[in-house]
Amino acid sequence: FSQHERVLVLGLTSLPTATAEALSHRRGPLELPSLTSLSPAAAEALIHLGEKTRSESLYLDGLTTLSAATAEVLSRHEGSLSFGGLHSLSVESAVALSHHKRSLSLGGFNSLSVESAAALILHEGHRIDLGLKMLPDALAEALSHFEGELVLPALEQLSDGPGHLALARKLGQMDEIYTAWLGSLKRVSDAAAQELSLCEGILSLPAL
Repeated sequence: FSQHERVLVLGLTSLPTATAEALSHRRGPLELPSLTSLSPAAAEALIHLGEKTRSESLYLDGLTTLSAATAEVLSRHEGSLSFGGLHSLSVESAVALSHHKRSLSLGGFNSLSVESAAALILHEGHRIDLGLKMLPDALAEALSHFEGELVLPALEQLSDGPGHLALARKLGQMDEIYTAWLGSLKRVSDAAAQELSLCEGILSLPAL
């Protein structure tokens, strides 16, 4: 393993509950990039620091699946959560994660159902990162209702569909404490550009 600025990176490919319990005594952010699955019992041990709930970031970017039971446990984690290896999310897991109260990163997504998005936008934290490249209009409409900071670094297009315009309006209405990161946006309709132009924070559009 390696340590850098108090971040512990472990190449574990499996995490028995006993190992997770041992890690619960170590302070600081934790990265497990090679871990592909996580049981609810191991997750329960992992989110604790001694007898308290861990508040440092937890990077589980190797996970390829996330059961609703494990998601429910991780939703009680008091630090940021990152799931960069997940390509999709069930409605049940999305409902569970919606109760998480810190930043949530889902940067590896290939797709997201409208039903899962409707659950995910109820997320109680202040920020969601999504790695979706393309958004069907209905999905864009659903995401536009998230009340916190919505980060879409892989999004490539905003059309003049009603859902896309609603999403552009949401991004344009983010205030000065937020940055609208749209680093991959290559095509944007005139109507969507008008909505984005209302942004009072920082608007990052390097690909245009």
